[in-house]
Amino acid sequence: MYEIVRGFNPDQIAVAFDLGHAIVAHGDQWRSRFEKLKDHIRVVYVKDVKRPSQFVAFGEGEFGRTGFFRMLARLNYRAPLSMHVEYDWAPHAKKTRALLVETLKCNRRVLGEWWKG
Repeated sequence: MYEIVRGFNPDQIAVAFDLGHAIVAHGDQWRSRFEKLKDHIRVVYVKDVKRPSQFVAFGEGEFGRTGFFRMLARLNYRAPLSMHVEYDWAPHAKKTRALLVETLKCNRRVLGEWWKG
């Protein structure tokens, strides 16, 4: 991704950084990818992950232990966070709107804890 955007002004060509996929694809080397791309990041995708490649409910994986939001704070990041639900959010129940809303509220609460932490 860096090779694609490095010659462009970040206000013209930007990226959405997806820490969950970066962990899956690059393991502990995700930080070096972030560092190269940080000037071009204009949105952050948030989803929790357990290695090797299982997306899980917020708070059940390693996203919250990465220090990622501290890194964003040091950059004075003020762009959007995009919550992604790429896991089975109703593994033992019928998928309903009410259950989805409950799931998103829970994820939002965990996201707030990560942001403060």
